[in-house]
Amino acid sequence: MSRRLAAIVDPYASGMHLAGELARLDVDCLAVQSQPLVPEVFRSSFRPEDFVDTLLHTGDPASTSARLAEREVALVIAGCELGVELADALSEALGLPGNGPARREARRHKGRMADAFREAGLRTPEQVCSDRLEVVSKFAASRGGPVVLKPSSSSSSDGVALCRDEAEVARAFDAIVGHENVLGLTNREVVAQEYMSGPEYVVDTVSIEGRHRPVAFWRYHESSSGETSLGYEGMELLPGSGAVQDRLLEEARAGLDALEIRVGPGHSELIWTEAGPVVLEIGARLHGGENPRLAGLCGARSHIAETARAYAAPSHFAEREAPGYALTRHCTVAFLLPRASGILSALPRLPEVEALESLHQIEIGDCLGIPAPRVIGWVALVHPEKDRVDRDLAELRRLETEGLYAIDPA
Repeated sequence: MSRRLAAIVDPYASGMHLAGELARLDVDCLAVQSQPLVPEVFRSSFRPEDFVDTLLHTGDPASTSARLAEREVALVIAGCELGVELADALSEALGLPGNGPARREARRHKGRMADAFREAGLRTPEQVCSDRLEVVSKFAASRGGPVVLKPSSSSSSDGVALCRDEAEVARAFDAIVGHENVLGLTNREVVAQEYMSGPEYVVDTVSIEGRHRPVAFWRYHESSSGETSLGYEGMELLPGSGAVQDRLLEEARAGLDALEIRVGPGHSELIWTEAGPVVLEIGARLHGGENPRLAGLCGARSHIAETARAYAAPSHFAEREAPGYALTRHCTVAFLLPRASGILSALPRLPEVEALESLHQIEIGDCLGIPAPRVIGWVALVHPEKDRVDRDLAELRRLETEGLYAIDPA
């Protein structure tokens, strides 16, 4: 029996691991680049050697789908946020499993996304979306408090700014509109939303035929500075069941339905306010970074492996147990956060971080000799005992305030 062929559109970030998971299911992979150049933020994660071939999309979905049909491609999957719209268009053209065309734009455009949530009766922040500063400024002034500005179609926290006054709104607007985002696309509009306070959560899901299965729950660690901020210090993997998880999953499922996400991964971000959960955004994509693999290591379900099964072995996926998972290890991903400005010259206490009992992985960017960025890397703490993870996290934060970063005044 010959092996099937899957097309992975923009197989970057955590999507780089899809080819390996599909290979275990007797599926070979073809890479499809949606843009001539891989965006810089993704270049280190693109591994063309994992694919039988790489095709460049030239802007015409009909032409690209015809080329895929010639190769008898049986599956089309988005590898990351950048590939979401094209993957859906190609799936539809080829008559393959995919998501509904009516909400295709809303699955990428944050303004249209919030409109879809609101139409479905979900709580989501009040907002305005515009390419005109006066419209955004008027909305901000009407809120009587902080607002959040973000590009309409970027990814992650790229370009996101918390604005407390008219001057900050203007600066954030000018920094977004007309500039290229991390996906290599030009920002045309700004989404301005009311700022909502409360703990923020992630619900990762995988869907098949409109049924949404949870694979991992995460909670962001808020800034310990106590200031109103959009900055987070890390993420903690949560158990697979509980009153909070059940309520979050209910809202996430309704949001997935509102966006017509019927097959494949979903990455839902929600905030828990005094009045209950509010849906912020939902991506029709994998959770980025190493978190999917860490979740699988700790007894949750791997977003990557479950996505591969949903596409390549749907009957097996549907038959598997759907209830919440039980953690076998506890995991916290802590961001490394220099607290001072200046040139980062050294990390003299890094060996002490590397000696932490629960240390599983550490990643640090190439940032020595340059002005210290807000985040220079991250540490994954993994251990069967939650107390051990918590103690090591406290020790890491102590080291950060007591000499982990050698910073010379700029």
